[in-house]
Amino acid sequence: QAMHDRLAADGNGSALFEQWAATLAAPLGLNNDVAAERFGFTNFVASLPRRPGDGLIDLQQAGFRASAFVNRIDLKKSGTCGENRVVFTKETGVFDFGNRMTMIFEFNVPDDGTNCRTISERWNALRGLEGEPLRAATVALMLERTQPANLNQFRTNDFIQAPFWELREFHLVAGQLVPHPVADTPPFALQDDPEFRQFVIANASRFNVGAREGNIIPLELLGAASNASGQRFEFGNLIPSMPGLTANFNIMTCSGCHLTETGTGFVHVAERLENQPSNLSFFMRSELEFRATVLQSVLDAAQP
Repeated sequence: QAMHDRLAADGNGSALFEQWAATLAAPLGLNNDVAAERFGFTNFVASLPRRPGDGLIDLQQAGFRASAFVNRIDLKKSGTCGENRVVFTKETGVFDFGNRMTMIFEFNVPDDGTNCRTISERWNALRGLEGEPLRAATVALMLERTQPANLNQFRTNDFIQAPFWELREFHLVAGQLVPHPVADTPPFALQDDPEFRQFVIANASRFNVGAREGNIIPLELLGAASNASGQRFEFGNLIPSMPGLTANFNIMTCSGCHLTETGTGFVHVAERLENQPSNLSFFMRSELEFRATVLQSVLDAAQP
């Protein structure tokens, strides 16, 4: 509730939730790609309790729990210290693997002029806390970041009575969370398109050195959604001298990172019980080791 309230122009987070949720109740067309209605999610929304008075959905009873607050200092570049991300998971997923969903708020972290030293020191200080002090410090940092101007994107991952997970992306525009083509993820229908294959050839060296979350693929080539059905892009011997191109391209996509290329059963941050930590995928654990080295390099660079 608090996240939606702080992002809503009028402070009414329930209305904002209903606005973006309605976009999954009908086919969505973006860039000549069409994402089908998500019937399971739509039925779930229709079943949620509503508040007395305004009749809007009571997000306090929607059944989601904050499961991770993530420092993406590894996305650091000029003017920004990467992103802070808040992951919410649907509580039913703990026991019902056919009734799962995550919502992820991804916030820009502007550099305050210290080359990211200030924010990195705050994150590093969390290592020395536990219990209620850790929770309080983390929530304070999370809410501080939760401002409309900071939201880079909002993502949903839905597997509610559905044949496969589907990922969607939204941007905050004029007070509404508007569907946006999914970053780094073209529709599979483009695989054999001559122009798309020429684009892959022209940028193969960039894909091959690791291009995840680099926004290399232009907006017009991105899909309306990312379906984690097990399908992947197959380029064969498109560039014989780069045998790893197919894998390196696929891991850049949402479905590749969450399923086909990482040996993950989709979620990197799993659902959790109250007062229990979240379970992380093996891939995420290795990623955290890398991100920790980036954080340490920022801290080391700040030393006199």
